[in-house]
Amino acid sequence: MLAGRAPPVGLGRTGSSGSGFSMSGTLALSEDSFAPTPSYRPTSPEDETMKLVSPTFQEAAKSGAEIQYTSSRDPAHPAENILDGDVATYWMSTGLYPQEILLDLGRPQRISAIQLVTTNVRSVSIEGSSELSAVNFEKLALEELEAQSGMLQRKELDCREQQEPTRFVKAKILSGWHDFCSVHSIIIRSELCLASD
Repeated sequence: MLAGRAPPVGLGRTGSSGSGFSMSGTLALSEDSFAPTPSYRPTSPEDETMKLVSPTFQEAAKSGAEIQYTSSRDPAHPAENILDGDVATYWMSTGLYPQEILLDLGRPQRISAIQLVTTNVRSVSIEGSSELSAVNFEKLALEELEAQSGMLQRKELDCREQQEPTRFVKAKILSGWHDFCSVHSIIIRSELCLASD
């Protein structure tokens, strides 16, 4: 387990999207994630139905996930650090709570849990949206994190069952143990639901 103190703040955009295949996987967004070769299954043009396939592990950047929005910006600590697989890099808040991070998963998914690696986060809410544009959200999890005196916090949040597969995830940091907090990685455990193009 890595431990370290977080300095001072970020925003960014990362990732690319793929199409024309079914893929099973967990979006693994931290350095200690297990990421074997994902399984690919060609989709037939006539098959217009969604496919729910068994979960494995898949790196977010390769599966199309990207940061759409953050409520704070610091060029020294951009939001793409959350997805770079290195917990030594981070995004950091610059203003008052609440703080938000909006993640586009690239494909609809049934999310079972989300793991956060953070510092100074006290209360966090996870919300999901199944819409094509991130407008309406449903709450997936709400958790209080223990104070770690500026050291890394690792917390896995179990998500409630979603009515529809989730396309967007919003991490809303409601309060902190310090004026500023940092997010080093987000790991989304899910089953990908891919439709043919």
